[in-house]
Amino acid sequence: MILTDETIQKSVDSDPLIFIYFWAEWCSPCKHFSPVVNDLKKNLNLFKMNVDENPISSEKFKLTGIPTVVVIKDGLEVDRVIGGMPKHKLADRLKEWL
Repeated sequence: MILTDETIQKSVDSDPLIFIYFWAEWCSPCKHFSPVVNDLKKNLNLFKMNVDENPISSEKFKLTGIPTVVVIKDGLEVDRVIGGMPKHKLADRLKEWL
């Protein structure tokens, strides 16, 4: 599912655990990392957010680089993965939240 600056707060408020994948069209590492994230999304409550189209959220989350996956539990950020990595490493990193 795709989030926007207008819809993100509703998802954060209504879901006890969400994963937000921040990316951009021009980002080469994002292009390599997107298939990894897409493979995992069937097991995660994963949302995507384009940083160029959603500058308010990008600023709110103080993104220092992309790709970034932010884990939100009960409305609070509990983890953050910056940069790409192989699928098994990302799965291992995020499994504590499942």
